[in-house]
Amino acid sequence: MSDWLRRDAAPLSEKAWQEIDRIAAAMAKQTMVARKIADFDGPRGWDYAAKQLGTFQSAVPLRQTGSVRLSLPDVLLLAEIRRDFTISWSDIETFERAGPPLEGRAIEEAARETALAEDRLVFHGASGIPGILTSHETPRLALSDW
Repeated sequence: MSDWLRRDAAPLSEKAWQEIDRIAAAMAKQTMVARKIADFDGPRGWDYAAKQLGTFQSAVPLRQTGSVRLSLPDVLLLAEIRRDFTISWSDIETFERAGPPLEGRAIEEAARETALAEDRLVFHGASGIPGILTSHETPRLALSDW
């Protein structure tokens, strides 16, 4: 996991990363709703930018090749949600010396805002990405009065 998060570029110890992960994961699990009702595949890493849908756009004949045709796969580009946060070096140094737990307010706030943004994206969509509640392909059921 640390490779796709580019952790090697930050001068933090494994102990600090584990604490950041623990704080962020606890807040995300407490906040997220969409992952509880829908299956997610990932994380996949920086090089995974699109999901092939298993279908192809109409085939186009290639010039000067006779019956050879070109087909392009239908893909869904993946969205990336980010939220920066800051931890003071004095808090990190104090934590590293077996001091009190790492001050986690900034981490919790970033994790909460990211989780809420993911839920909004999954349910309502954004920028050409259909959401579960807004997609024309989402099944609709007519409900009667109780």
